[in-house]
Amino acid sequence: MVSLFDSGAGAYYPSYMLMKMDSSLNFDNFEGNRDEQKGTFMHEYCHFIQDVSTTYGYMTYNYNLQELLLKLNLIEVGEDNEVQQNRDYYTFFRGYDSIRDSLVVINKISIEEDPDYKAEYGESDWEYVKVVYNGNKEFVFGGACIAESMAYLSEKRLYEVKVRENEFPYNICQLICEKEYPEMADDMIVLALCEFALLECNSGVFFVKLLRKMKRDKFLTKDVRILEKYVSENYNIGFRGRKQRIEDILACLYPGEIPEFKDIREWIISRFELGCELRDQSNIFLSLCLFSEDAHIRYGCIQTVINLLEFPIMLDNRNYFYSGAYKGGKDIETRYLLGPFVLYEMLDEDGRLVEKECPLLEICSSMDGYRGCKYSHDAEYLVCDDNCMLNLFCKLYGIAFG
Repeated sequence: MVSLFDSGAGAYYPSYMLMKMDSSLNFDNFEGNRDEQKGTFMHEYCHFIQDVSTTYGYMTYNYNLQELLLKLNLIEVGEDNEVQQNRDYYTFFRGYDSIRDSLVVINKISIEEDPDYKAEYGESDWEYVKVVYNGNKEFVFGGACIAESMAYLSEKRLYEVKVRENEFPYNICQLICEKEYPEMADDMIVLALCEFALLECNSGVFFVKLLRKMKRDKFLTKDVRILEKYVSENYNIGFRGRKQRIEDILACLYPGEIPEFKDIREWIISRFELGCELRDQSNIFLSLCLFSEDAHIRYGCIQTVINLLEFPIMLDNRNYFYSGAYKGGKDIETRYLLGPFVLYEMLDEDGRLVEKECPLLEICSSMDGYRGCKYSHDAEYLVCDDNCMLNLFCKLYGIAFG
């Protein structure tokens, strides 16, 4: 599984709702942690917000879990289903998430149309943003860059973190603003533009076209509330996802009436519902939370969002497990979220277990009575300890183990 978003000090695994940090956090005294640690937490938590409240997050969630279901042979690619179309949509609209150069100087930005996708799916908008940088190199600007820029600007607004300049992907939205409409390249405005753009399927094209329209209209502000009014007057924008699709995926991953599975399904669905409610209040609710010049107000607003959305799983550098998911005032066993994630890591494209150490090893080894999980290369099966969480999922999906 590729870590789509990696801040250097942490990572977020989209769809699996897993945050990882390269240090340890003291949640009993959160503000006592170093700014870089707090900033990393906010960075990864911003990706969780994107997961459950943006169209880009929904598309990512749909795609990643669809690929896992394919590996598990729970669905298949066929002429009459939407599997291949989901793949094409996700791949096309997300753009690049990495390039060889870490430092970028943008030379030219253009909006192109892909004739092949246009011929295949003529009813859709198959435009993309081509960015020429560092002379004659190119990358495609889409949702992946926008999500990362938004996360970086969020952590930067809250804490004294490492300042990045001209870095891919953290500064790309800022650089595009400076190239297209430099008068609007204010950090808070760029953050709000990112948040707006992620509500559209074609995030990159929307971002650039909005900048160009504002420039033509000579619209200029540093107030995100005024920007929100302008965008709402000119665009019909909002979350575009289907609850039924999420429910169908979860029913495949966590089938039956096992209480823990039922809790997980309901909790995940309720996160999307809460995310939609926040978008109904404001399409840029995170930007509004961070807009105040008073740091105490910013912290208070973010805490309110965290209290509402909660958070699923965070593993620190010791693989110590944190969770903030509740139902009826009681903790939900979010460790079950790790099952699908680990299976994706350990299965090849044909759904066969590969020879590698189970990523849950350190977590499981801390449990009483644990004897160990081993992979038998000759027999091609996984020997799961009875106390290993993966044991349950191997049985559930019919994966051979001893």
